[in-house]
Amino acid sequence: MKKHFHGQNKQSSYFEGWYFKQENNTETLAVIPAFHVDENGEKSVSMQVITGQSSWYLYFPVSMFRASSDRLGVKIGENIFTEKGIRLSIHEEGINLEGSVRFGNFTPMKKEIMGLFFYFPGMQCTHEVESLYHELKGDLYLNGNKISLDGGRGYLEKDRGRSFPKEYMWTQCGFEDQGGGCIMAAVADVPFLFGSFSGCICIILYRGKQYRFATYLGARVVLNQKSIVVIRQGIWTLRMTALQENPKILLAPSDGKLGRAIQESASCPVRYELFRGKKSVLRILGERAGWERG
Repeated sequence: MKKHFHGQNKQSSYFEGWYFKQENNTETLAVIPAFHVDENGEKSVSMQVITGQSSWYLYFPVSMFRASSDRLGVKIGENIFTEKGIRLSIHEEGINLEGSVRFGNFTPMKKEIMGLFFYFPGMQCTHEVESLYHELKGDLYLNGNKISLDGGRGYLEKDRGRSFPKEYMWTQCGFEDQGGGCIMAAVADVPFLFGSFSGCICIILYRGKQYRFATYLGARVVLNQKSIVVIRQGIWTLRMTALQENPKILLAPSDGKLGRAIQESASCPVRYELFRGKKSVLRILGERAGWERG
């Protein structure tokens, strides 16, 4: 049985966080609940909220946190996150966010995105995709403004470990195509054993088929600039271009605690192109894609 929360017995330099993304045709809102243990063993809880216009980060005492190890279930005060949906009640300086959203059936990956590296002890950070795509129903109210998510798209991923990579790029985009599609890709400098390597992972859900790019499958990054990344794997080429970034500040974990500022555009136009040789297999302009650099 899959274990969902791993932080019960961690003593130092550990984090575990979930990225719940909700979007409709005009708006995007992501919520990131997380559990932390710093290098001195002090535990804390955080919750970050990011939209296309703003971002907020909030701290909570660990006494307000509950998480289940045998199913997806996280509770921070009155805020609840499960595989069935989320319920939010945040009333802090600068942000009032409340409402509930129900999730449709998750679209899981066929295999772990990190392959065998997911099971190696000592990895700085492990990445999981819980749902590539799920339908949404419900409403959220952010600072008095209603965000209707009926018929919207959801995405859920998770990270845990000690710290985010020293340098990395991440992007994600959901789209409507024969039942719903998704692209997620990440490129990072990955510490491993006594050195490091440049790694990449990518999953594309398109017309019911999953395409996977990964270092352990022979993928290599042939271009990695601020707004454009190109990955090749055999006869396949994936080109991703951020056309107009709109970055907001988020905090990333370092030695367990939130100690590093990064920039994420939670909703910006990104063009994704997938080629098999010279033949175009996919060409999508994601109007509300995520694009993050660390």
